[in-house]
Amino acid sequence: LALPIPFQAPADVPRPVVRDETSERTDAPESRLTRHRGEADCLSGLIDALAHPRRHLVILSHQLDHALFDAPDLVEAVSRFARSSPSTDVRILITDSSAIVSRGHRLVELARRLDSRIAIQRIAEEVPVNDESFVTWDGLGFFVLPDFRDYTALADPYDPVQAKHLQEAFDYYWARSAPDPELRTLSL
Repeated sequence: LALPIPFQAPADVPRPVVRDETSERTDAPESRLTRHRGEADCLSGLIDALAHPRRHLVILSHQLDHALFDAPDLVEAVSRFARSSPSTDVRILITDSSAIVSRGHRLVELARRLDSRIAIQRIAEEVPVNDESFVTWDGLGFFVLPDFRDYTALADPYDPVQAKHLQEAFDYYWARSAPDPELRTLSL
């Protein structure tokens, strides 16, 4: 089994934005790497990032961090995205549901209400998982916490290379995951 390569922060040098001249898309954001430090700044950056997805949104968060993913503004942003079009989908991966089950979680409740648009699965215990947590969308942008225990994040609304790398890691874990029965019995 080949494990995905852990996230590697881009160098602090300006990067050229590669654009396909034949593309009709004119609303693609420019590459703009931002750093976020601290719980409040990470939450703000994550909510800002959720303004960019148009079709697909994936989240890998080991315990679906309550400070970030249970915040009312974030849950509202995910809800708005999930309801924005019949073709949108949200997939969420976790490694541990114990904190979610013991405390309840707004995003899990939203997933129950929008079960045709939002899926949550738990990665199999025997699968080794890197320490990063991330959000990526549409093969274009990302928000990543290189260590899920630390509120230090990087985000870029337009970095297709890094977004593809993260999407491949997510797909690897998704193929080795299943719905968590503990989340079905969660009373909120």
